[in-house]
Amino acid sequence: MFEGIGLEPHEVLFLQAFVAAGNSIELIPKADPLVGTPARPTDDFWWKDMGLSIEVKRANNRYKSIKFRIRDAVRRAQSQGYYDVKRNFIINIECKELTEKLRGQLSRMNLYSEYPIERLWVWGRNGLIEIVLEEKS
Repeated sequence: MFEGIGLEPHEVLFLQAFVAAGNSIELIPKADPLVGTPARPTDDFWWKDMGLSIEVKRANNRYKSIKFRIRDAVRRAQSQGYYDVKRNFIINIECKELTEKLRGQLSRMNLYSEYPIERLWVWGRNGLIEIVLEEKS
């Protein structure tokens, strides 16, 4: 279903599992860069069920790894002047477990980040779990 459109094998496996779990998506085409200019950053897909544009990142189930993957994606987009992408993430930890400790660390991520995000989910052994992000007061 997702083969042959320029996705990495791990991306295809995630999308197949995500759709098989009952989610409805529409892939967002990657921007074609003009010669000599960087491509406009895009998210990976439109999650029809949630009405959100989603960026998926694969990471191990460690806070530092996840924080870095998100921060790097947001920072790169914003450094090019794009603030409307890389706002909602699904972190694919594959068959690993989302521990309570990691869940707590992720929920506080925006409190310490110069690149806060709007929504976060983790996809792993426990299924798809939304992380309720605390906001700076």
